[in-house]
Amino acid sequence: MNKSDTTHPDRFVKFRIAGLSIRISRFTFLAFLGLVMGMVTGVVAVLFRKAAIWGGEFLFPYQDLENVVLSMASLKRLAMPALGGLVCGLLLYKIGKFRRGQGIPVILEALASGRGFFGRRFFGPPLMALVTLVCGGSAGPEGPIAEIGSATGSQVGRFSRLPPKTAKTLIGSGVAGGIAAVFNAPIGGVFFAIEVILRNYEIASLTPILIAAVVASVISRMALGNETALPFIEDMTIPTHELPFFILLGLICGFISIFYIYGIGSCHTLFSR
Repeated sequence: MNKSDTTHPDRFVKFRIAGLSIRISRFTFLAFLGLVMGMVTGVVAVLFRKAAIWGGEFLFPYQDLENVVLSMASLKRLAMPALGGLVCGLLLYKIGKFRRGQGIPVILEALASGRGFFGRRFFGPPLMALVTLVCGGSAGPEGPIAEIGSATGSQVGRFSRLPPKTAKTLIGSGVAGGIAAVFNAPIGGVFFAIEVILRNYEIASLTPILIAAVVASVISRMALGNETALPFIEDMTIPTHELPFFILLGLICGFISIFYIYGIGSCHTLFSR
């Protein structure tokens, strides 16, 4: 063992496979785990989206979304999302005994409090969100996939016996892979994980996150095609005199987001009573 190994033993990871002792750098080990996270979250995202599509086609057997809305009776349009919410609520609160909120805020709260590991019960709410999606509820796949990715990263970190600080990198890798696979946007997944989840710009954290996002996006494109989740007009020019309206739009959205956040919190407190 050279001097660098003695002074920085945390730079290397030792483990045994088939009786062989293997010693690699922690950077390489995290990059490999980022590859694993990308493969797992990519496959999970594809299965989640496929299940949502198949379930929707089963309940609403129409080719055109507009025909679905117009052909359904008003009562059914109102009842189906409510039924999905009722099923999810009963399963989560009565059977699963969930009492706290879910989603990205729970991930942020857990990481801010120093938790690097989530229990297996963390998989329950995002899987139940699939019922909401299938029934036509107002929800999207990005939140549940991010939750599944973070929980998967936490479980991989616990299985690998990583310290909580290092396990956070895997949680960020899972979130980045999930967002990249859902939106077919690896760069967006990377920035979301770094700026929103980890708030960390270290190179050691960036590498596995980047690998996970790219791998998950490739798997998603292979299975679901090369189209983005949100299509945009390619040849779109914006006149200079319209730029102030975008500033105004940003201000309006900022204030609306504040009311939305406090409104969600108020509703959660009200219904908790």
